[in-house]
Amino acid sequence: MNRKRPSALLLLLLIVSILSTGMPRLAAAQQSNNLSFDSLAEGEVVNGFRTEAMYLNDADKPFGARLRHVRTGFTLDFLEIQSVPQVFAWVNSFPVSERGEPHTQEHLLLGKGNVGRAHSGLEGMSLAVSTAFTQQWRTCYQFDTAAGPDVFYK
Repeated sequence: MNRKRPSALLLLLLIVSILSTGMPRLAAAQQSNNLSFDSLAEGEVVNGFRTEAMYLNDADKPFGARLRHVRTGFTLDFLEIQSVPQVFAWVNSFPVSERGEPHTQEHLLLGKGNVGRAHSGLEGMSLAVSTAFTQQWRTCYQFDTAAGPDVFYK
């Protein structure tokens, strides 16, 4: 079976769009199914994200972009690195008291509820690794798998 697979950038933009708006923008995603760094231009808006900068490698070929969600201001630096599929993301999480809300957020997102339990069960079966930590002003999450993209995007 030879299926055409969507690009990682398109999948990431769709996921972030779903998380930030609550509703998928399927029409926009279907129209831009051949999205690549070569096709992006600074100032262009794709799936609600404005391209602010393109990152070039030593051969002046794009390998990443800084994208900002127009509605929320969320900044996404997306880099395509030749290694195992991985994500490193952080959320600016300013403390509002001395009760540890940002650190609690870290544990609630990955470990609690139905989604947390499902993630934990799937992680063990898919050669995936995740970690999270809280700094003074941000909460960071890292995910990767040696099992390849099919498992990573599951």
